[in-house]
Amino acid sequence: MNADSIELLSLIGENKAVFKIPVYQRNYEWKEKHIRQLFSDLEKIVENDFKTKHFLGTIVFVTRKKRRLSVERILIDGQQRVTTTIIILKAIYDCIKADSSKSDILADEILETYLENKHVNEESKYKLKPVKTDESSYYDLMNNQKSDSNIYKNYVIVKNLIDTSKHSIEDIFEALMNVHIVYIDLDDGENPQIIFESLNSTGLSLTQADLIRNFILMGLDYDKQTRYYEKYWVKIEELLTNKIISNFVRDYLTMRENNVTKKNRVYEQFKYFYRTNDYYAENILAELLQYANFYDKIINESTEIANVNNQLSGINTMKSTVTYPYILEVFNDYYEKKLLNESEFSTVLKLVFSYIFRRYICNVPTNSLNKVFSRIGKETRKKRSEGTSYIRAVEEYLLNRTGNAKFPRDIDFKNSFFATDIYKRNKNIAKMTLYRIEEKSHKELVEDIELTIEHIMPQTLTPDWNIELGSKALDIHS
Repeated sequence: MNADSIELLSLIGENKAVFKIPVYQRNYEWKEKHIRQLFSDLEKIVENDFKTKHFLGTIVFVTRKKRRLSVERILIDGQQRVTTTIIILKAIYDCIKADSSKSDILADEILETYLENKHVNEESKYKLKPVKTDESSYYDLMNNQKSDSNIYKNYVIVKNLIDTSKHSIEDIFEALMNVHIVYIDLDDGENPQIIFESLNSTGLSLTQADLIRNFILMGLDYDKQTRYYEKYWVKIEELLTNKIISNFVRDYLTMRENNVTKKNRVYEQFKYFYRTNDYYAENILAELLQYANFYDKIINESTEIANVNNQLSGINTMKSTVTYPYILEVFNDYYEKKLLNESEFSTVLKLVFSYIFRRYICNVPTNSLNKVFSRIGKETRKKRSEGTSYIRAVEEYLLNRTGNAKFPRDIDFKNSFFATDIYKRNKNIAKMTLYRIEEKSHKELVEDIELTIEHIMPQTLTPDWNIELGSKALDIHS
């Protein structure tokens, strides 16, 4: 490892150097406020007569020598700052070229030193190779094409700031030469994850999913990162958003370990799970993709079985995400292990829904549900190993819960059902309840998405209604 302070432009301007942003990194995300702050810092350097330096932070990369003396810098940390600096350089270059009174000498220097490499193959032509989702908009900018991208929007902001600045283009460029960074250059054999975690120990707005993706892919060579990212992670992201991926991995870990994973410990728990179970990058990604497909079907109620979707709809209306770890296991048992037939698959989910719904009606505290659904898989597998059928094992487990984990019996449910104002507690659950009753009465039903709850009497009694109902109007209305 080498570490030192250096002018950022000296690093970017190194002959035949290309900064490659690994596929696991986020897109370019700097906002207008970040651009304006950096430009203001550059103007302050000019105003201080170039006697001050501006420290922009730390940049971490792995250096790889290529053929014909070219150099690849694989950016582990600092891609936002490097990308922004190159956007500023492009804006300065274009402003000089657009002003006929300016000499092209500085513009040519910027182009040939900081934006492009000379005497290299096409792949190494540009100083920066962004993540795949930013590639087209970045190359559009380099080729003077507009795009509806964050990269182009920030370029326009910089150009406007240059045009309206009281300082010359040449001064802004010279100020940029006073921007310093600390670089950490890792050897190929060093583990970049350790440095990355140290730099991002405060969170730095990275989600648990970001950290997990980086952990899996970071230690691989660039080509393998790209291949696994496109084969597995992109597909996971297409099924689930970044925020949902964090929840998904938490539920996956709870299912696999039969123990509840805390929301702020998903990344740490994932690393422990990965290492203690001797996973390697491709097999954990393949397994995550398999379960991500299940998760997508669960949250979107989109299996090919109508009865299963109906039960999932009920569970989701109850917002009972605590059941997801176990439902993931049930999906795997049906689709992969073939332990259930279609009817049994639906019946298990019906039992889960009944348990959740009865408890809601009976107003049973929910604080025990995490434990119930983190352990149900392990306990029912044990019962099945002793000869109990799949359905019976689930029934026995749920019916044998006690205390706050109890499964309300019929008499308790009936009494609570007549006494509970479901509508006042949750209108969506009231609507679902009425629809479930309707299902038992009619063979042909309209889509429940079209239905609304109508009141037999107005929610607030009018004078006419008070007269109609007489002296006991309020009691009758209630």
